[in-house]
This record gives sequence, C-alpha cells and structure tokens, in this order.
Amino acid sequence: MSQTYTIHKDIINNIFKKLIDSKQFNHKTNAESAINIILSHLDETYIEAVTTLMLREEEYEVLSIGDYVEVEPPKYHPGSNFEEDVLADMGLIKKDGKPAVYAQVVDDTSWSSSSNKLFNPFYSAIKVNLLYHCEDRKLKYQEYDINPLYVKKVNKKDIAYFNKVKKKEVEPKLPITL
Repeated sequence: MSQTYTIHKDIINNIFKKLIDSKQFNHKTNAESAINIILSHLDETYIEAVTTLMLREEEYEVLSIGDYVEVEPPKYHPGSNFEEDVLADMGLIKKDGKPAVYAQVVDDTSWSSSSNKLFNPFYSAIKVNLLYHCEDRKLKYQEYDINPLYVKKVNKKDIAYFNKVKKKEVEPKLPITL
C-alpha cells in the first residue's frame, strides 16, 4: 500500500493558491478568503484528492461502477486464493513493473439508506471485487476497499483472462450402425 505523509496546512494553502487565479478578483485579499472558504469546507479526503490530482505525473481517469482497474495486491492476501503463479496462468496478474492484480469497481464505501445513492468516484474509498481464483482455478471475487486514487483504470480487453479462447472439445462422432 502507499505511504501517508502529513503536510502542514500552510503548504496545502500554498498549493491551493495555484487553483485560484487572484487576477480574477478585484482585491487580492478576496482571493485569499476564497481559498480559506474552500479549504474550510473540504474534508481531508477531498483536500488530499485535489492535491494528488494537481501533483500527479500521469492523467487520472475517473472511475465508474463496472470499470476494471489495476490494484497493488495487499501484502496479507497471498494464500490459497492468491497464488501468483496461478493468477499468472489464468491471466489475472500484471507482472511488468510493479505487480498488480485486477479488480472491478463495485461502489463507493459511503453509507446511505437512500435507494437512489449516486456513486462518488472521489470518495475516500471505493469497493472493488479483486479477481482471484478458487482452489479449482476458477475466477473468484474478493471484496476489497481502496482509495480510488491508488488504482489505475484498465480496459477489460487488456486483461489476458478475458481474451483467452476456451476451446470446446468436440466429441468424436460414433459411427451409425443400422
């Protein structure tokens, strides 16, 4: 998993100054007030998300339910349902660069009793189904919660498991006897 660092509020304030063009305000102090309003109404999760998006080297693709993503596997997951060689044989692990397993986005982790709850792709954590395997080497889902900024969106077609053609064995035809 990624490491977390604490950054002083003044540094975050300076980072957010880049978001607000003070030239668009008639008075520079009003720009400072606008920054303070924004920062006082955003919780730590959203401040982290905005800062991460500002400083990220590569483009971040916003997620939707059903999307497939690469996830750094949790260190405690290897075992009977997470054997790296089995996942590799099944086409369910990415080995070039940092090892990653695949998952499908299920929802965010927010709680709501409303039946019309909308998916928030920037919530502090999202629910994903990790694509693992059963003892008989069939696809198995393992639910997992992760920060959406720690995953990378991938195309389902790029996951080898979904590209494998399952060959049907054709039963030989028996000769017809009369």
